[in-house]
Amino acid sequence: VGSEMCIRDRSTQSTGVWNFFNKIEGGLVLCSIPNCGKKLKFSSSTTSMRAHIARYHKEVATTKPKVVDDERGLGILKYCIRRQLPLSHCSTDDFKQLLQLFGATYSPPCPQTMNKLLDSYFEVAKTQVIAKLCNEANYPFCTLDLWTSTSNNQYLGITIHYIDDDFKAWNLALEFVEMSQAHTALNIKEILTVSIKYL
Repeated sequence: VGSEMCIRDRSTQSTGVWNFFNKIEGGLVLCSIPNCGKKLKFSSSTTSMRAHIARYHKEVATTKPKVVDDERGLGILKYCIRRQLPLSHCSTDDFKQLLQLFGATYSPPCPQTMNKLLDSYFEVAKTQVIAKLCNEANYPFCTLDLWTSTSNNQYLGITIHYIDDDFKAWNLALEFVEMSQAHTALNIKEILTVSIKYL
């Protein structure tokens, strides 16, 4: 019911946040931004790292990745995303042979290029989502979903919902992060606050 879109800031979230942190001993990470040196606990989620960047280093929180112009590569990226395939799938021999069956001489991008395409695709999707929220979502609300995977990893999903002027329901996935800390209201609030800041 309704349409689904996804937003996740990869400029300072996910892989990009590691441009500003280094792993050190004791399960800690060290902020490498000059004159900072803040140490944070790290298990698998980058939430606290992103929160630190957003709160104390706003000058780098707005850094944008370079836009990659590759229409065919973007098509392959959407194919992987919609079918929940790893980005490395496009580099497999089976996938390359499939392209050759259609007479395609195009060589699919490597996983590193796919990551750059993902950054670029995210920027487009983020702009579209923010525009939709500003123009259509008069009374939005969000839902939180905590669940555990089969490998016993715990995750938090944040989805925002609204109905537009044409009475069409929209569900926008704002965040999906691993939540290794206790599922307290305070910890959930911290993640939610960080996610909303990136809008």
